[in-house]
Amino acid sequence: TDTEFVEHVRGGPVDLTPPRLAAAFPESGSVAVGPVRTFRLSFSEKMTRQPAEGWLHFYPAQRIRSTSWKGAQVAEVQLFEPLPADTVVVVEVAASLQDAHKVKSRGSRRYPLATGAALPGGRLAGALVMGDSAVTNGVLELFAVPPDTVEYFQQPLLRRTVTDEAGHWSFDWLPAPGGPWLVRAFSDNDANLRAGDREAQRVVPDTLSLSAERPAIDVGVLTLYSHGTPGLLR
Repeated sequence: TDTEFVEHVRGGPVDLTPPRLAAAFPESGSVAVGPVRTFRLSFSEKMTRQPAEGWLHFYPAQRIRSTSWKGAQVAEVQLFEPLPADTVVVVEVAASLQDAHKVKSRGSRRYPLATGAALPGGRLAGALVMGDSAVTNGVLELFAVPPDTVEYFQQPLLRRTVTDEAGHWSFDWLPAPGGPWLVRAFSDNDANLRAGDREAQRVVPDTLSLSAERPAIDVGVLTLYSHGTPGLLR
C-alpha cells in the first residue's frame, strides 16, 4: 500500500478545483462482470494516494486487500475475494479523498455494477428538510428489517446515498420485489458519512417494500429536528 503523497505548490495560483472521478473499471452500469476482484479508478488530477479503506466502499461490503497508485492519478484496488455471483454491487467513492493539494471533491459518488445479467430498476426516493430549509448535507442509510432480538443498526448497511442541493435523495438499482427495509436519515454536519450523537437523525416511520407492480416508492418529505429539541424524537 502506498503512503500518503502531498504535492507542495511553489508559486502560482492556489488550486481550489475539486477533484472528480474521471473513469472507472469496471465501468458504471456494467453487467455480467464476472468474478472481478481488481478495480481501477482514474481521477481528474493527482491525488494524495490514500489507502482505499478510507474512501472506497462497496454495498454489499467487500474486504479490500491492497491499494496501489499509478502516478498519483490512478488507483488500483484489489479485493480479497471476487465479487459475489448474481449480485448488484454499488461502489461508493467518498468525498474524503483529497487531491495532491488537499482539496476534497464536491461530494461522494456512487455507481452500480452487476455480476448477474442485468441491473434492477427498483427505486426509493424522497426529500429531507429541517425547519423551512432543505437538508443539503443529508445522508440516508438502507437496512433490512431486523429480527426482534437485533437493533436495525447492528446489521450490515445495505446502501447509502446523500441529498442533493434541493434536499432530494434516492436509492436506485433496488430489486423489485424487494424489502422490507428501514431507512435512517441524518444531517451529516461533519461530512464523514456517519451519524454522530449530536447530529439530527430519524428513521422513516414506515417499513418499505417494492413489488413488481410497484417498483418505485416516493416516500415524500421527511423532517429532521435539531438534536435536543424538546418533546421531539430524533
